[in-house]
Amino acid sequence: MNSFGRLLTHFYLDHSTDSQQVEKLLYRVAQTSRYTQLNLPITVIVEDNIWGTLFTLKCYPIDARNEFKYKTDLTVRAKQKFAEYDFCYPQISSIGLDNIAA
Repeated sequence: MNSFGRLLTHFYLDHSTDSQQVEKLLYRVAQTSRYTQLNLPITVIVEDNIWGTLFTLKCYPIDARNEFKYKTDLTVRAKQKFAEYDFCYPQISSIGLDNIAA
């Protein structure tokens, strides 16, 4: 979190996951959080990696003092949605740890 109060929350999913659906779900999770400052932008960044897809949810809390409650709220509610849609998490063991850069 920086001086502007921006919060970055990372989600790691398998390549087979529908990226557009995840993007919409994460946006909605942030939009409906009681901690989100709705006057500031909500952004979902999608990045492909060798092990899977990284989704970064960028949004702003109403009060920066609630950073950890906010991040927990976003994570728990996103994981509930991922379970509803049967989204898969990356399987690191199938790739091999030798291929992952430190």
